[in-house]
Amino acid sequence: MKPQKQITVLALVVAVLLTATPQETPAGRLGTSTTPAPEQKENSLVESGAAGGKSDLRSPVPGPDARQLLPQAGPGELPTPLPPPGRRGPWDNDLMIAWSKDGLDFESQPGVFVPRAHVPSLAQYKTGRIIALFQWFPLEPRESFDRIAASFSSDNGKTWTKPKTIRISGIPGRYVRPCDPALVVLHDGRLRLYFTCDLRDGRGPVCLSALSEDAVNYECESGIRFSAEGGVLDPTVVRIGERWHYYSPAGPHGSNRNYHAVSSDGLKFERAEDVLLRDFRMLGGAVAVEGGCRFYDGLRSAFSPDGYRWKIEPGNRVPGPDPGIVRLKDGNFLAAYGILRKDRRPAGPPPFDPAGPRSEKRNAFGPQPR
Repeated sequence: MKPQKQITVLALVVAVLLTATPQETPAGRLGTSTTPAPEQKENSLVESGAAGGKSDLRSPVPGPDARQLLPQAGPGELPTPLPPPGRRGPWDNDLMIAWSKDGLDFESQPGVFVPRAHVPSLAQYKTGRIIALFQWFPLEPRESFDRIAASFSSDNGKTWTKPKTIRISGIPGRYVRPCDPALVVLHDGRLRLYFTCDLRDGRGPVCLSALSEDAVNYECESGIRFSAEGGVLDPTVVRIGERWHYYSPAGPHGSNRNYHAVSSDGLKFERAEDVLLRDFRMLGGAVAVEGGCRFYDGLRSAFSPDGYRWKIEPGNRVPGPDPGIVRLKDGNFLAAYGILRKDRRPAGPPPFDPAGPRSEKRNAFGPQPR
């Protein structure tokens, strides 16, 4: 064969090889395949970690994009990453149960009520079933961390169901992170939940409300129940006579000032004169009793005949801070309160100093989503 023809044949062979269809390229060899790659599962980032140097979500501390990678339950319910190891917070508390016949002398029940929980609120249906709501911080399931959860008792608080996170639908998109539950039973048997929500624009948290018939599924009511400059936390709402009274601590720790507002329907609250009590923050639960109302901040209690005038009572009450209190239909009082977990207690000193600073119960390990 002549050299010119050899070159022509060789050129044709090379051209054929270069124009060969990609799918004909054997696997494992150089070339491009048009065979579609297996679809990546939606939760593959959670299983294998995000690319680009983000931390694996299986690690104790998710990376900065964790809020986008974890499932989102809807407006106001953005998932919260776990706190860094060693960081103190409300997740270091266990809930305990205490009983009282007169609302003054309480006796604690042995054993932990709910591990890793805080800010409880208690109520009782007309049927006698007791509902406990609280901010829950379980390490598993991850999506339940820093969510409001519910537990139920049908035997006056002796045994309880496993915690289950609640669902609040209809929260406007400008709000995030429902927390600090305060539960009341209405005359028609429905439940109204007062709770705190942060604002995305950073103006400070406000108090909202939602209605429910089963204590698990709630529908957010329109409007703000209470707000103040700088934000408000930890609502307590109690009915005294024919009026609803709202209370929450005002100012930093050590402040003697507490917010107070009054409503005839439990929706539109008008701010009243602040409640001033020496070394007493209205951070806990309130119960209507004979002749008025009693507010428990944990170790101590204060009594009011009308919701406006308060006086601190002598003696000790619940052996833990920020309790939820309910007066049962049999006349007894049931309390749930938080105490530092055993694995977080320092050696030597007592696990809880009732006279010391109260926790604001906020998730303080990092910036909140806005």
